[in-house]
Amino acid sequence: MGDDVPVDVEMIFQGELALLIGLIFEGIKGSGELRKQASKQLAGSIEEGTDSDHSPHVTLLRRFPYWLGSLTRSLTFARLFDFQILDEKTRQNLLGLMKHAISMTRADGQVVLAQVPQSTWLSIVCQLGSELGWEDNHPSMILLKEMSRNHKTVVKQLPTTHHSKSQSSKLATDLTGTNVKASSADSPSYPSTQTDWGKMAHLRTTWDSGADLFSIAYEANQPLIEFSPRGQVAFSGAWDISIAYNNLPIRLEDEEWSCTCWYTDEEVDYLELQMNLEGQPVQRINRTILLSRDQQFLYVCDAVQVEESGLISYQSRWQTKATFEATKEHSSRQLFLQHADQKQQRLHVLPLAQPMSKGSSPHGTLAYDQQSLTWTAQKHQLALCVPMLFDWHGSNAKNPGTWQTVTVAEEGKRLSEDVAVGYLAHLHKRVIVFFHSLWPGRFGRSFLGHHTHHETVIGEFMKDGSLRPLVHIETPEESSL
Repeated sequence: MGDDVPVDVEMIFQGELALLIGLIFEGIKGSGELRKQASKQLAGSIEEGTDSDHSPHVTLLRRFPYWLGSLTRSLTFARLFDFQILDEKTRQNLLGLMKHAISMTRADGQVVLAQVPQSTWLSIVCQLGSELGWEDNHPSMILLKEMSRNHKTVVKQLPTTHHSKSQSSKLATDLTGTNVKASSADSPSYPSTQTDWGKMAHLRTTWDSGADLFSIAYEANQPLIEFSPRGQVAFSGAWDISIAYNNLPIRLEDEEWSCTCWYTDEEVDYLELQMNLEGQPVQRINRTILLSRDQQFLYVCDAVQVEESGLISYQSRWQTKATFEATKEHSSRQLFLQHADQKQQRLHVLPLAQPMSKGSSPHGTLAYDQQSLTWTAQKHQLALCVPMLFDWHGSNAKNPGTWQTVTVAEEGKRLSEDVAVGYLAHLHKRVIVFFHSLWPGRFGRSFLGHHTHHETVIGEFMKDGSLRPLVHIETPEESSL
């Protein structure tokens, strides 16, 4: 079939139907070869559609329910006709893929970033687990059944099941029936993944059915995202950005994103993307995404760097999936988004680069219009940093977050915000600092008494004044001011 044929259609015709015909007409000349070719097609589709860690390519993820449904039916047909369809290598590949399929399942029983109807997704994954030999007491089947119970009442009540660290570790280890490679020797297998080849990253806090999720498919210049705090979709669709330099639009249509950093541990998932532009006044766009694993906040930041200082105009837009009631605090620029039906689902949006007090000039906007969340920024400088912080911690109703910019210095001299920036956010008894060096200098830089040579530092300030790092990112040697 041609390159424009969807992967699931190719799977159905060359794999599933060919196998079924070969099984039904067993004994007729050519049926054996048909079964052999069908088995080869199914194995090849699994291998070609997944990365070395078995994560799916974004093109497969778009039609994942259809593709996985066809594969599952094929395994069922083979079992009914007592035909061995999987060799050991293909079985291990499929077990690895199942780990990602479960990780990418939301609390409502749907898979992230899929662009086809998926009402039977949970049934498909459960059936596939059974075909792979998982019993009802297998950790994966327990989690799937938990999701199945929860998603039927998800509109009325959020999932409340939480595993302990030891339970989550055991679940991760047993998820595919094999030991899954962890980020470090003594850490559990985290439910997050990133694939350069697949052009996709999936950030997930825990293996709980109501985990926080942020997924991004960045094979296009306007990536597709899905943001699901507590497993409930809040934003889904294209992450639209538009940039102008000295009032002239910057062309992004032919540009590509690449992953420059991926890091996951017991506290955070961290992703950096970069878009390099050639022949235009904008040099690059750096995108930072950090999801806290246990503190219920998401940090996103775009940094635009230009060749020469000029007027940089930036706009970013996320499409909403849920219906929110938006209010703004009377004394600050913080935006409150409360789900129209689920009052306990509450998002606080903090525009960190804008002054918290409404008395100061914001140099940007933050707005919600029932269809999308839009934020803008505009300044005349050499780089423009546009950070946004989303907080959905249960205590934020009574204690909304506060923030402020912090001074960054080099050799005792204060740096302008188009060279280095720092933001301090107070979130439910924790103080989090976000630092970005937009252009490297000759010496280390300091903020709030902390000295660093790193390009990015995100950490928590402790009561004794020390900084407990969450993320340290080194400065690329090839960049220069």
